[in-house]
Amino acid sequence: FEPVMRQPRRVVFSHDDRLLAAGAERGELAVVWNLASKAVVKTLPRGDRPVAFAPNGPGLLTAGSNGLKLWNTQTWQERVLGPCHTGAAAVFSPDGSSLIVYGAGLQVWDTQSCTLVSSNDFGEINWWITGTLSVSHDGALISCGRGLPYATAGELRLFRLPSLEPVPSSERLPKDVG
Repeated sequence: FEPVMRQPRRVVFSHDDRLLAAGAERGELAVVWNLASKAVVKTLPRGDRPVAFAPNGPGLLTAGSNGLKLWNTQTWQERVLGPCHTGAAAVFSPDGSSLIVYGAGLQVWDTQSCTLVSSNDFGEINWWITGTLSVSHDGALISCGRGLPYATAGELRLFRLPSLEPVPSSERLPKDVG
């Protein structure tokens, strides 16, 4: 694939396997290709990194120094959702109606209106923490893991969607699992 990209940070396929998006380590280059023709469909602005394609339609989420953006992959019009923290993780709900972002807190966005539905900052600043994020197949729960880079210990938190209400510890996995 051209152009050649050094140190790709993130590579994602669209859900219909038509498009492939990749972004360089420092946001210097982000490109979307048509897989059938291997032609560049879109070169994204410097600072935008691809994160995920929407599961139910023409949407690509990018995150970076230009903020959190939702792109229509048919028209390439962008909708800015808000600021983005470095190292943010993001996933769409299974039906694509919500976008969950984990950076210096947890946010749930409505993808149709591009409005913030709920947020939880955990009462602390955690920009230095690595994070993982996953949504249950029914879209009812989110798992959020975090820990210091290269640490041997971390934590896993569960929240209900879309409210971000914490799941009580009595309903969580036992501590010795894993």
